[in-house]
Amino acid sequence: MHLSKTYNDARTAGKVRTEEPIILAIDAKRAIEDGIVIGRAGRTVFLTLEVPAEYLSKAEPPEVIEETEEILPENQ
Repeated sequence: MHLSKTYNDARTAGKVRTEEPIILAIDAKRAIEDGIVIGRAGRTVFLTLEVPAEYLSKAEPPEVIEETEEILPENQ
């Protein structure tokens, strides 16, 4: 099973297969504590044989913070 470090990484990987992938969050800390082996395969990619449903939940997209323009006086 291919796991991504961030929501955005998972979305990018999922979009290879479908326009609107469903991203799942994994309670990796608890899974590892319970003996599930999760190995690093790259900088932001992890692999495991399986993740039981008890460690899964639907991930929510991160909040988008809009940049605001700083308004400077006309003389500057």
